[in-house]
Amino acid sequence: MTEHVRFDPLAAVGAAGGILVGLWVGLGVFVQALLILMVADLVTGLIAAAVEGTVSSVASGRGLAKKADALILVMLTAWLSVNLHAYLGEGFPGADAVAGAFILTEIISILENAKRVGVNLGPLDRVLAVARQGRANDSRGEHEP
Repeated sequence: MTEHVRFDPLAAVGAAGGILVGLWVGLGVFVQALLILMVADLVTGLIAAAVEGTVSSVASGRGLAKKADALILVMLTAWLSVNLHAYLGEGFPGADAVAGAFILTEIISILENAKRVGVNLGPLDRVLAVARQGRANDSRGEHEP
């Protein structure tokens, strides 16, 4: 007598969830924070564009491409850290350091999106102004000594 294996959708969802949790737990805290902030930036950007009436698949695609590039850089740094630890030392921060830099840009972008929607940022407005000035100087090639 042959037994048939029945597909159980709940078991499949449970297995997929287990795999995702296993992958998530294996990530460093900074990489986890970066992923959460990237999702938040994506959502707040879509909200801001919807409020302004400027939702664009081209702009969204460009934003997703930038996020993918950032994640590739984090991944490459993580790989280098693991495979070159004999040369870099055990204390080399690797992916966490690169993720930390991208975390700052995500926070600035989330604040900019909130401002576009009309959220009163209070004292964070000054932080945003300084960040914008830094971006303007970088794009012109100007750097403070």
